Amino acid sequence: MGRVKFKDFLWAGVSYRYQDAMVALLGFNFKNMFLGYSYDVTMSEISNYSSGSHEIVFGYMMNNKK
Repeated sequence: MGRVKFKDFLWAGVSYRYQDAMVALLGFNFKNMFLGYSYDVTMSEISNYSSGSHEIVFGYMMNNKK
């Protein structure tokens, strides 16, 4: 997985699951919280039945030290 941040606010990245999927990530941070979105493009045999999946994640960072 690779991810880049812009001014500790926005982030974007890509990931690859071996013989399974390519993933695009996008999100932002606000204080100790973050909100992210990812889309998985299925590349395995299941791709005949699924064109991909969407995921939204919300999180809270505890003890976040710079």
